[in-house]
Amino acid sequence: MGYTRLQTHLSQLDLLKLLPLFEAQGIDDAVLADLTDSDLREIGIERLGDRKKILKAFGEGSSSREEEKPVDVAVSDAPRTTPQDQFTYDAQNGEIIITGFTGKGHVVVPDKFDDLDLPVRVIGEKAFKDNGMLVSVVLPQGITRIDSGYSGYFGEDGVHYEGVGAFRKCSSLTSITIPNSVTSMGDWAFYGCTGLTSITIPNSVTSMGDGAFYGCTGLSSITIPESVTSIGDGAFDGCRGLSSITIPESVTSIGSSAFRECSSLTSITIPESVTSIGSSAFRECSSLTSITIPNSVTSIGKWAFKDCSSELWIEIPPHLASRFEGSRFKISVRNGKKSAPISKASTDEEILARIDPTKKLFDVENYLIFVGAALMLITIVVICVAYARTT
Repeated sequence: MGYTRLQTHLSQLDLLKLLPLFEAQGIDDAVLADLTDSDLREIGIERLGDRKKILKAFGEGSSSREEEKPVDVAVSDAPRTTPQDQFTYDAQNGEIIITGFTGKGHVVVPDKFDDLDLPVRVIGEKAFKDNGMLVSVVLPQGITRIDSGYSGYFGEDGVHYEGVGAFRKCSSLTSITIPNSVTSMGDWAFYGCTGLTSITIPNSVTSMGDGAFYGCTGLSSITIPESVTSIGDGAFDGCRGLSSITIPESVTSIGSSAFRECSSLTSITIPESVTSIGSSAFRECSSLTSITIPNSVTSIGKWAFKDCSSELWIEIPPHLASRFEGSRFKISVRNGKKSAPISKASTDEEILARIDPTKKLFDVENYLIFVGAALMLITIVVICVAYARTT
């Protein structure tokens, strides 16, 4: 039967974030009326209040819920289905791409359209762009990707150059349900969605585009699934409300400016799978107090920790110790399972306070040249003095 009624009820209850729990267990519209409290507990819904709301809507003792009124009056304007004439779409390669939307409020994207017997598979590059009246969106099972249009980029100085994404600047959007059929999130997908406070990224997603959540200032926490292998440039840049984030062992690279200006982030652990950290990756994370860099990291870009607090404590592996000498931060070097501090030789922010691996505080080659020249000069002076005395 699908998930249409389930999506609608959860939207009305403001519990869309729980939809992936139902989908993971194959609980669809056909079995809603048979659900019990223990069933909801078993699939992972721990809060009693949430379970009671769900059961009241379509659970225990209910034979039919088709005519039931919304439980929450505050969201009673949420439609059971969104009129198809509010969407624009194209058919390409046997699938439908949503290209635009003219409506507002709570939206349930259909899994097909009446005039075409084709599945909806893609949210197009500008489908909901700049729709400030959008409140919630439920994407149907079967959507495989959220596209990006022309991509912005991040300069070496960390400054971003704006791109276009599917939900760009939907400033009133507070929730979105992404099904576990989605494998990729395009560049700038949710750029500027300032009303978004939380989002569940399904385990099917393998790539997170550049600037995917750029400027989502209301986002407070996020868990990146173990299916993701890289965090794009500027993925969470400007997420000033983000206080916690979990990076899984599957991630191998953290892009430039990935967490720049996440000013509420206090600590972060980078997993052993990560080999590279891009330039300005944690720049302006002013509340960051500790970060652990694993042995697997071989490269750290310029200005990775620029403008962070001088109280920042960075734990590093021995092979990166020379890169951090002279840093104004608190540095400890791991030796096996132990960590030992190294002294701060300088407070020069123009050198290693910005963690620039292309610059060296101590250049051995130039030092040897200098010493050799000095010794030669001393030798010449000694010879001249000795000659003067004999004459």
